Amino acid sequence: MLTALVTVLSTFIFSGVLASRFTHMWQRQSWLLQQRIIDRENEIRILRELVERFSTLAGKRQHKMLRLALALKSQDNRLVEKRSAEHDEISEEWNSNIIYLYSNITMYIDFYYTKELEAIQEKFVYIGNRMSQVGKLPPGASRNKELNEIINALNGLQGSLGTLQKKLIRVIFEKKKEIYAEIEITESNLDRIPTWKLFKSLFERRVKSEEIT
Repeated sequence: MLTALVTVLSTFIFSGVLASRFTHMWQRQSWLLQQRIIDRENEIRILRELVERFSTLAGKRQHKMLRLALALKSQDNRLVEKRSAEHDEISEEWNSNIIYLYSNITMYIDFYYTKELEAIQEKFVYIGNRMSQVGKLPPGASRNKELNEIINALNGLQGSLGTLQKKLIRVIFEKKKEIYAEIEITESNLDRIPTWKLFKSLFERRVKSEEIT
């Protein structure tokens, strides 16, 4: 009788300790997982702000350059002066943000997209220099030809901006999807899988290879 009582009591105590230990581990793993999710969500927020800043500034600069090119074509000196001031303002804002865009795209996305942004920046600089030179040319066929080429280049640049914007937005969607994606349990990632998920996996039916047709 005493032996049975001791056995029951020991089992009860051991089960309680084990349950307490398991609960503590589960709570810790759940907390760590929650913190990782919060960190990833903050990263998504930063990426959204980054893409929004790029899209706004790049779109405004391309638009102001196009308006300046059209003003140069009209040969209206007052309009050219006004459009030049607008272009200088957005150029200064763009240039003051370009390092921020370079560093954050590299840090949070990939250097591949930074190189695409560098190519866009080179086009902005090249077209801007051509516009400065055209402004010094006398009215005539040569000037109009240059301006037409600049306008075509700006329209092409708009397409490049749209393409990069779509790529960056796609990256955000993929990263957002990864936050809540089901993680396949393997030997290499056991240390990163929450305890509750490992426990749950013990009761999940495994599909054998011969069952797959």
